Amino acid sequence: MPYLGRTPSAVPVDASDIPDNSITAAKIVDGVITIDDIGADAVGLSELSATGTASSTTYLRGDNSWATIAATTFPFYKTDGTSDTIAITSGTFPFFKADGSADNIGVS
Repeated sequence: MPYLGRTPSAVPVDASDIPDNSITAAKIVDGVITIDDIGADAVGLSELSATGTASSTTYLRGDNSWATIAATTFPFYKTDGTSDTIAITSGTFPFFKADGSADNIGVS
């Protein structure tokens, strides 16, 4: 039986049988390339389709957008033994006085 193109081989195809730049994204079936197929550090910031701007004051959220950190919160214990959290935002540092009342001091 005649064949169009190359005669089928009895040996598996390997990388040396495939010409450079011959496989395009259109020829790859959706979902066949997994995270295990992508090398470490193979995708850089320039390849991401993230919105916003990367900088020293932003982080990349799970929804692929760059965002600023709105506040830094951390827990602490007051002198009466109760716990609370405080947030540092916009150059102010909230704190609780010994009498339990709250106040803010400016930080820079």
